[in-house]
Parts: sequence; C-alpha cells; structure tokens
Amino acid sequence: MSYEQKHTPFVILSNGRSRTFWLSEFLSYGHILCLHDIAFFIKEVDQIRRLLNTPTVGFAESTACLYWRLIEYYRPDTKFVIVKRDLAQIVASGIKLLKTVGVEVYEDKYAAIVARHQRHFNTAAKFAEHKLVVDFEDLKEEACCKEVFEFCLPYKHDHDHWKKLEGQNLQTDSTLKTFEYFRRHNKRIEQVKAETLKKLREIRLNPVYSFEGAF
Repeated sequence: MSYEQKHTPFVILSNGRSRTFWLSEFLSYGHILCLHDIAFFIKEVDQIRRLLNTPTVGFAESTACLYWRLIEYYRPDTKFVIVKRDLAQIVASGIKLLKTVGVEVYEDKYAAIVARHQRHFNTAAKFAEHKLVVDFEDLKEEACCKEVFEFCLPYKHDHDHWKKLEGQNLQTDSTLKTFEYFRRHNKRIEQVKAETLKKLREIRLNPVYSFEGAF
C-alpha cells in the first residue's frame, strides 16, 4: 500500500489561541505538511474538496467552524481533532495579542464570536464520525500529544520530534493577517459563507447553529 493510500485527511479544529500553530508544526512530519489557518482564505466552496484531496496535507484551523460538515461530506474519512480551551482564557489571550499591536477590539463582541465558534466546535465534537477531543491544558503532556500524533498521522509517535517542540510557545502573526484580510475582502468572504450554507442545505446538512455574525 502506498503512502498516499494510507493517508487520510485530518483537520484540527479549535478557537484561536489554542495551540493550532504549534500543532501544525508538530504534525508536519515525514511526508506530511500540516497547513495552518487557511480556511479563512477559501475563495470558493469547491476549493474545500480540492484541498481535502491533496495527498500528504493536513490542516490546523481556528476559523473552520463554518466548514466542518462540508468537509465531512466531501471526505467522510476525515479525522477531526477538537481542542477545547476555557473561553475566558481564549478571549483574554486574543484581546491581549490584538491590543499589543494596536488593533481596536470590542471586547463583548469578540467574546460573543468566540462563544459562537465554540458552539460549532462542540457540535463537531458530538457528531463528527471520526474524532478525537482533547483539552488545551493536556497538550502540555507528551501522552496527549502522542495520541493526537498517532490519530492523525500514519506514523508512530516520535519522542525526539515532540521533545524538540516541547515548551516552545510558537507564535504566528496569522491572527493579525486574518483581521487585515477580513477588512480587505469582507464582501467575498460573505459570498463564500452564503455559498457554503446553500451547499449544506442542498445536501441536507443544515447547520445546527446560525452563522450570522460569526465572522
């Protein structure tokens, strides 16, 4: 059996500030590249299907709550890892980051968006066919990381690989880029949202929660 035949898509789902970037580095191993936060830049619904059928690629996403049901429809074998973190911690961490670089934040609205995203992730944790649910705090431990690694990848856990990344507070500017991208391309993003909801209805996978105002 070839490597490509062994590999099935995997998607890490979590709110922002929940180690998605660290996980993308950890799960980029061997022939696999784990991409980070590309869902926000989807230009058309069919692009989701094409991405899922790209061999040796996985995804670590903090903006994919809109797409998880469609992902599972296109690739029923997709493995989901849902990372749960205390909402108050997510909000505090996100606001701190944005204020540090001078981005104006409406704290109540930001907290409401985070909570709405979490409801979608909770739905994935309950209904996704192939899933692993982990706690953010447990990702500090090798045992949890090993479970994620072997759930997603067709490899045995590599202690040395984990040790190299252990304790590293890997940061990315993707949050800031996402805000800037939203400002520049809000109209197109709203169009993709509408197309996604239309597709979900066509395949009789109506979302459990409204996405209104989530982005």
